[in-house]
Amino acid sequence: TGLVLAAVTSERRRAEQAEREIAETLQRSLLPDAAPSVAGWEIATLYRPAGTAEVEVGGDFYDFFATPDGWIVIIGDVAGKGVRAAAMAGLMRHGARFVSQAESGPAAILARLDEALRQQPAVSLCSALCMSVQSDHLLVSSAGHPGPIVVRRDGRIREVGGAGPLLGVASGGSWPERTVRVGPDETVLLYTDGVTDTRGTVDRFGEPRLTELLIEHADEAPDALLA
Repeated sequence: TGLVLAAVTSERRRAEQAEREIAETLQRSLLPDAAPSVAGWEIATLYRPAGTAEVEVGGDFYDFFATPDGWIVIIGDVAGKGVRAAAMAGLMRHGARFVSQAESGPAAILARLDEALRQQPAVSLCSALCMSVQSDHLLVSSAGHPGPIVVRRDGRIREVGGAGPLLGVASGGSWPERTVRVGPDETVLLYTDGVTDTRGTVDRFGEPRLTELLIEHADEAPDALLA
């Protein structure tokens, strides 16, 4: 009996390790290898999967890519977990790159992604924020995604609201574009709700605590602020 149990346990561990490696590989495919060098901007990124020892691939993604009109940044979260959510996240990430070669502007990119999601055989919903990065401003469009937070070195905060509907909900949606001026003494934070929904020993991290942290560390460089 001891030998049989040892053999079964060993096989299970190997299977779990293989599953973790597949999940990690799939998750990495949803993210760029590194942040690009964009003139006039300092960029830092952080991705940390939720959970404990087990790895469950999710639907969070982000990307940067150059277009004829400048750099586009997209960040989003497909509803659900597992391989299907990851597959839809991959569709959103790579679809945005493809669409940006034909469409001009964040709202048009979101509209095409919405169309792609609604053509899927099963219902798929996604929050996403897409923005065009210029030298002194951002052109921002959001589909049910937390808006950017702009923080000055003196701790003053600006939140950019005005999101349109989630992608994949229904036809006829629209996603307004907003111009956000950014000065040389300001930092822009983009995030998914995985940050604010993270639970501690008492309750979730939440938006108020995120704002407090940004104010407290407003004068730090992007990589230090993320850390």
